[in-house]
Amino acid sequence: MTMRVLVYKPESYRGELRQLDGELTASLDAMQEVVGGNIQILYLTKDRSIVAVMNQDGLLEGLPLNRCSGRLGLVGTFFVARVGGEDFVSLTDVDVMKARDMFDMPLHS
Repeated sequence: MTMRVLVYKPESYRGELRQLDGELTASLDAMQEVVGGNIQILYLTKDRSIVAVMNQDGLLEGLPLNRCSGRLGLVGTFFVARVGGEDFVSLTDVDVMKARDMFDMPLHS
C-alpha cells in the first residue's frame, strides 16, 4: 500500500509530492524516516482530516524552523497527510492544493 504525502524540508519553497510505501506498521518506519525520528501529529483542519506529521523531539534536537501553522512553529522536515478513520491515507488533489496554500512559501526570506 502506498500513501501520497506532501513533504516540506526547511530549505524548500514548495512541498514535494512523495509516495510512502508499506503496510500500516511498516509505514510507521517510512514516516519516521521522513521526519528523522518519532512522529507527532498536528491537525491542520477543523474536521481533523488533514495533518502535519513532524519529528516529536524536533525542538529539543534543535531542528531548524521550517514553517508556521497558526501560532505553532513546525521544525525540521515534516509532511502533510490525510486521516481516514484511524489511519493515514493518501492526499487527494484538493488536499494537495489546500496544503500548498498553507505552506508553499518560505518562513523567512
